Amino acid sequence: MPTSDDYTRLGIIAAFFMIGMMGTRPLVPLFADEHGASAVEIGNIVSMFPFLSLIFAVQIGKIIDRIGSKQPILFSALVAALSLMIPAVTSHIIGIIVSQLIAGIANTAFVVASQSYAGHSSQPSERESNILKFSIGVAIGSFLGPLIGGALADIFTTASAFFILSFIGVLSVFFVVALTPYQMEEKQNQKVRSSIY
Repeated sequence: MPTSDDYTRLGIIAAFFMIGMMGTRPLVPLFADEHGASAVEIGNIVSMFPFLSLIFAVQIGKIIDRIGSKQPILFSALVAALSLMIPAVTSHIIGIIVSQLIAGIANTAFVVASQSYAGHSSQPSERESNILKFSIGVAIGSFLGPLIGGALADIFTTASAFFILSFIGVLSVFFVVALTPYQMEEKQNQKVRSSIY
């Protein structure tokens, strides 16, 4: 079963993940503008971030319910971080589009899996505290991300900022490895017992 340290670790994971992910949000229109995109094209590119999530969010939730949360958290954090490297590597408008599509769906998978993990506790009274730890991590990362992203783009280049933020996102993966996976069998048995009694 996950311990209190696991839920604290989840908050740290969320902070690093969101610094990387949210740090790129102001960089997307900057990168697109630098590569000659019009205002309409920039709007379309930014809208790519939630596009796949609209289609696959329900399926993602079902997969997480079936296999647990740790693997989806690990996979989505890694994929999201790597997707942020695409603009830095390609330095092309197509790269930012592909990056936004992948990052958007990975972001959704990460949030859904993390919320599922935070909500799973042997003591229902602890769930609120566990979810709070995750939410604080998200808030810290969402606040610091754009500040760091803008500063990096100003000091270096927009492409370099994407690369550095991607590396920050990768740091979250190392913390995910240490998470204790909860047992799906226990979760199912709890559901059976609650339905009997």
